Amino acid sequence: MMASSTAANPGSELTGENRFAVLIVAIAGAGLGLFPSALMLESWRLFGWFWAGSALIALILSNRGGGTREPAPRRTFLEFLLTAIGSAFGYQVMVGMAVVFGLAVQYGVRLINVVFGGLGPAWHLPAEGAGWWAGFALAVFFVLIWAFGASGEVREKLYTLRPDGQSAFHAVAVIAARRMWLMVLMHAAILVLLAVFFWRRNGGLGSGFGTLAYFYLLFLAAEVSRLGKRPAAEVMGVQAATRLFEALGCTVLRQPRTQDPAVDRLLSRLDLVASKDGRAWALTVQGASQDLRPIGWTAGAGHLSAVNAYTEKHPEFAGIEPVILLLGTSAEESLMSFASDEGLRLVRLEMDQAQEMMKSKDAEWLRNRAERLLLDDPSNVAALREGAAS
Repeated sequence: MMASSTAANPGSELTGENRFAVLIVAIAGAGLGLFPSALMLESWRLFGWFWAGSALIALILSNRGGGTREPAPRRTFLEFLLTAIGSAFGYQVMVGMAVVFGLAVQYGVRLINVVFGGLGPAWHLPAEGAGWWAGFALAVFFVLIWAFGASGEVREKLYTLRPDGQSAFHAVAVIAARRMWLMVLMHAAILVLLAVFFWRRNGGLGSGFGTLAYFYLLFLAAEVSRLGKRPAAEVMGVQAATRLFEALGCTVLRQPRTQDPAVDRLLSRLDLVASKDGRAWALTVQGASQDLRPIGWTAGAGHLSAVNAYTEKHPEFAGIEPVILLLGTSAEESLMSFASDEGLRLVRLEMDQAQEMMKSKDAEWLRNRAERLLLDDPSNVAALREGAAS
């Protein structure tokens, strides 16, 4: 169970999704997110109603029409568990916001009582009742709104459209499974020990343990949710590239898709397509790898595969120019040779340069940068080689 594995998930070549698995994980995420809030508020009735409402919405959305009917790739239990924990984060945030709002209303009413209390008993308002009902109403709204998006988040993490067919947590749940299992067991043991301490001291868990568990699980769920998302640096790189193309007067399409799951898996890392006056570009942002090694030729081959798949569905872009934006990283000689042979443009930016593009309001400066990076010299591989040598 805790053995490490470097192999891809069995059935990773499949393109479908397991709707029942999405339903179960979405319901489990709602339970994990709302359970510590029930302990904190000491209200199991609220937990039951909120959880039942979230489960009902997840049931409706997981069986809603659309999506592929192809067989789904298999996922490990740890992938399901991490997805549920990540999904719980939203519920905890929603309930926390409602509690803060309820407390603000309560203290606001108390302040009114203090200021206007001398005017008569009519100004003595029920502060605790007002705060409770205000927080409850907002919690109902927030939790149900989040429930509508939870199934989509679960589906995106478990059956995201990737060329390798892997889940968003594959790297930590399959390749580094032993270490991740140890982390899960360690945190579970900490929560159990805290529960035993509160039980022996108070004769029950009480709101004190609920509050502690709420913030403890909130931190864990936030960290897990972050694991399944694209690095913030690459997201910023896409935004910077969008600004460059817009400075040239291009029409920019973010995350281009074809609605064909088999094709869209290849397009999962095709970040944008820009076009202007019969000329078009297809760009992918490639950030630094975890081991900080330069980017090899396989990134170029994957990008060209995505571009070819896109142009097959959109023949009007037959002459599209492939571009890879290297953000805070460099290219191996193999990638530079591949780029020279295949007509692939490599654009290299440091993080501070991308940040400068995001902040700049100088349209002329942005246009000049865009022309130099995207229009001049069809291949800037020679300049990259010189920069690497220096």
